Amino acid sequence: MRMTRARWLRGGAALLAALALAFGRRSTGSDTEAPKPLAQHAPKTTAEAVDTTSTDTAVDDTTATIKSLVGKVIAVGDGDTITVLTAEKKQVKIRMAGIDAPEKAQAFGTVAKQHLSDRIFGRDVTIEWEKEDFFHRTVGKVLLEGEDICLEQIRAGLAWHFRKYRSSQPPADRESYAAAEVAAREARLGLWQDEDPLPPEKFRRSAKKKNKRAADDEE
Repeated sequence: MRMTRARWLRGGAALLAALALAFGRRSTGSDTEAPKPLAQHAPKTTAEAVDTTSTDTAVDDTTATIKSLVGKVIAVGDGDTITVLTAEKKQVKIRMAGIDAPEKAQAFGTVAKQHLSDRIFGRDVTIEWEKEDFFHRTVGKVLLEGEDICLEQIRAGLAWHFRKYRSSQPPADRESYAAAEVAAREARLGLWQDEDPLPPEKFRRSAKKKNKRAADDEE
């Protein structure tokens, strides 16, 4: 009986030892499942990468929106306003860009109008334009056989360079118009014969105030 119990105890000890050994192998041995590698993405191809060679580049606004129309001059309103008739029989009123001619009620106003009429009335001209003004007139540069008629009015001393809107002119026009006014003034051509000619913009402002006062007096 003692021998049987001793064998049982030795068998139990061996079993425990075997279990302990097996457990140790499972925890630290080669049977341990290797960690799964992190998913790796293939590097982006050139087509998938951000395109840094886009063709969308900045464009000079002074030239990007310029349009043109051709028409026959059928009316000259004053030294900087004309009406043209297009091939589609559409009448378009043009406010000549970059210049401000004397009003008809001002000194040299009639002369400026006549000079412009003699030059282009009845002729086909090209208008380079990009916008309309408050009065729905097309604002543009008037070209007769490639010659800038707006610039010619300044050179003749029959218009000011309209500096108020010079920022909307191409740099080359801005410079040539300013230089033409200086040259006409120094040569005392046209309106520059007067000692202190009144710019049309100030004349219009003054006339507007007078009309307002007259209207107030009538009330």
